[in-house]
Amino acid sequence: MRFKKLISALLCMVIVVSLFSGCNNEDKPVTLSVRLTFSIGTELEEYEDDINAKLEELQKPYRLDFSTVRYQEYFDEDGNFTNYSKLIDDFDVFYVDNGIVSNSTSVQGIPQLLENQCLYSPEDLWTEEQYEDVKKEYLIDENLDSGRYKGKLYIIPTSFGVIIPFSTDGGFAIDKELFEKANLTEEDYMVDITQADALFQKLYEANEYEALFAYDTIPAHFKTYSVENYIVKVISTHCNKYKYLVSGVGVTKENSPRVFNLFSDPYMVEFIKAMARYKNAGYMTETVTSAKVNVSISSTSKNTIAAFGSMYVTPSPTGTYGYYPPDNMQETVLTGMAISSKTQHKDEAAQLLYDLVCDDEVKKLFGKHDVNALYTINVCQDMDVNEWSDAYYPADESGDRVTPYLETVEIAKPYDNISYIDLTGLEEKKEAIDSYIIEISESFFDENGVLADENGKLTDESVEKGMAEIAQRLEELGIQEIIDRISEQV
Repeated sequence: MRFKKLISALLCMVIVVSLFSGCNNEDKPVTLSVRLTFSIGTELEEYEDDINAKLEELQKPYRLDFSTVRYQEYFDEDGNFTNYSKLIDDFDVFYVDNGIVSNSTSVQGIPQLLENQCLYSPEDLWTEEQYEDVKKEYLIDENLDSGRYKGKLYIIPTSFGVIIPFSTDGGFAIDKELFEKANLTEEDYMVDITQADALFQKLYEANEYEALFAYDTIPAHFKTYSVENYIVKVISTHCNKYKYLVSGVGVTKENSPRVFNLFSDPYMVEFIKAMARYKNAGYMTETVTSAKVNVSISSTSKNTIAAFGSMYVTPSPTGTYGYYPPDNMQETVLTGMAISSKTQHKDEAAQLLYDLVCDDEVKKLFGKHDVNALYTINVCQDMDVNEWSDAYYPADESGDRVTPYLETVEIAKPYDNISYIDLTGLEEKKEAIDSYIIEISESFFDENGVLADENGKLTDESVEKGMAEIAQRLEELGIQEIIDRISEQV
């Protein structure tokens, strides 16, 4: 009998010790391994101790490890993201960015991540109250929907994972100091770049008769979805009206997009004629020490000027705006934070994602590193949270950032961004076109270039004649077959 009592007492002690031990383990915060974007490295690593000290102060159930990762370990030799198993083995929470993938931007999209069993939905871990808190933080429901697939939320969208309206027909980015010095008004800058003579004259005078921007003789070189692309630099830098996906080809920003020979397009002819005028007037030279004007940055608000670094960005002169809808963003420009399906700390990972959207103190730790959701109420109201807030949320005269955004989204039209281009079988024709674009770029605006007349001058007539010659040569090289192929895919 005494022996049984002794055994019972020992068992009770074991149970009590186990209970207390369990409580201690539950109180101890876990360490979450977090992967940020591969393209810029993991600079937060140097702030890791400070961040974790703040998380301890906030009594969060997690601490964070921003260990540096090797880009090559997750991508193949062609730059395609392939090592999904390593991604979910290495990280509890990871940053999704399908915009940096060269072959197909959808390779890190939600369908591909689900196909490779990478994702765990935070909806399965949040309370109903937490989920409602997250929904309330996003200004419109669509800004959360890009992270949803077949009705379920998998990714917390961040900067380019939300609806960002963009001007579809240009606008101007103008040096702030020069803008103020020239005393510009809406009448000056609410014009198309083909009709900006008076605007540039004002800026030219304010800039003490020094050139405002350059045309450059080296063609712009891009790699879009593994397709090489060469563009005459003055077009890529200063004509924001079209998309330029393949050398010599233009694509309109609309549904359904028009695909065409860039050099026979009437608007492009007018654009090049305008650029020739600006060169003749001295507004544009081959190179400049410091560019004062850029037209490749789209405005995001229809009724106010945005600040973008050292530039002011003017609204669309025609008030036309577009945006990429959630289902299209999943395959083209999606960014956001996700929970690894293999994490051993699902509850803490879900809490981190919740805090990145809803906890003001946690958001301030990451606002400048593109981790917290951009288009949320907090970011609109607090410039300290994200340094690019003023670019995407230009405030009106009363300091309101929300209303200008909502008003611009209301008039914007949904457009599909192109996610993949396949030119199999047309490689030789495309290489010949690439070579030709490179060749004409080197002397595009020179006195011996294809656009100059017999006296080496750039005139409206000589530009029209030269553009027609370029368009004809591209036809001879087979550009129509490439146009037809792209038209089938878009």
